[in-house]
Amino acid sequence: MATQLLARQLLSGAMSISLLLTIPFTIPCYASASNQTQSQQIHVTPAVRFETPAGFSELQPLGRGTLGVVYPAAALADHSQFVIRLAVLEGSSAFSFLDAQELLSYVKYSFLGLNAPSQGWQRRQVWGQVIQGEILMQPSHRGMFTTELYVVPLSSGRQLILAFEADTQLPLRQVETVITTVITTLVEVPQDN
Repeated sequence: MATQLLARQLLSGAMSISLLLTIPFTIPCYASASNQTQSQQIHVTPAVRFETPAGFSELQPLGRGTLGVVYPAAALADHSQFVIRLAVLEGSSAFSFLDAQELLSYVKYSFLGLNAPSQGWQRRQVWGQVIQGEILMQPSHRGMFTTELYVVPLSSGRQLILAFEADTQLPLRQVETVITTVITTLVEVPQDN
């Protein structure tokens, strides 16, 4: 409901969104494998395993050091209706001085190429922790996309960047089903030391 309200406000001109061009840089990507069950698809990276409803693509590089899946499966990332984007931020003392809001700002600029102000906040429970994410609106070829962006701590000290980008024309129930499926099936893959 909040997503549709934000989309209407942006389209009516009651709110504005600004984007800056960014210079891409290389961040290591992850190899992956995907398996499919009858109603859900399983996606595995070296950092996490998660499931999506059927119809999503195999894991693929999505640019800016991110990896993810798109819906529908045959669509290109910039012409899709739904994108699930992941990256891992390596544990580093360089990020230890940033508070949660500063880290989200860094992540949205570096991994998504966005410098837009937040349109709201969303809290979701991941692995028993309540994680606060940022809601953003961005223009797309089809109109507007809503992005929910989360930074989830991993047991290794690294952080998982998890973004859900949905076309505002998709039914809210379908969007929520995808997000809930991913979050409830998200499992950290143990790291070999």
